Amino acid sequence: MRYRLILMLLPMMLTGCSGPSEPSLEDFKEKWYAAVNQRRGEELYHLLDARSRRKIDEQLERVRGLSEEMHREVINFLGGDKVSNLHELSNERYFALWWNKVTDNQPPTMVIEATGGQGAYMMLTLNEQSQRIELKIEGGKWVWSLPEQTFELPANGQPGT
Repeated sequence: MRYRLILMLLPMMLTGCSGPSEPSLEDFKEKWYAAVNQRRGEELYHLLDARSRRKIDEQLERVRGLSEEMHREVINFLGGDKVSNLHELSNERYFALWWNKVTDNQPPTMVIEATGGQGAYMMLTLNEQSQRIELKIEGGKWVWSLPEQTFELPANGQPGT
């Protein structure tokens, strides 16, 4: 019995495989910077935590319920994507358009600080203004959380100016 166990474990020991590894904060940082620098906001959406993605998804569903005229106003506000209404935008694309609007299509800088086993923070800086953003492990990978006030339309559904 012990002989079989050794034979089963020997290939893993020889190849250096020791089972699942801890998620890497460095991997998150590389993916985040690649998405930001290459202007791929859709990929940033996939690096968000579930709560933040859910908020974006719920907001998109709310604005999809508005009139076609309001759809056009929201689309124009977000940069005039070539769609006729908000039903044609994926959740990822909607977030990417908001991201471009909020950042004025300028890549922010990010510095990871205060790291711990299951959580960390990053300082996000754009136009000399910084904001501390929570990072955490979710679903076996590092993700970031949107601040509470980001990506919201005014209560009347009208885009701001």
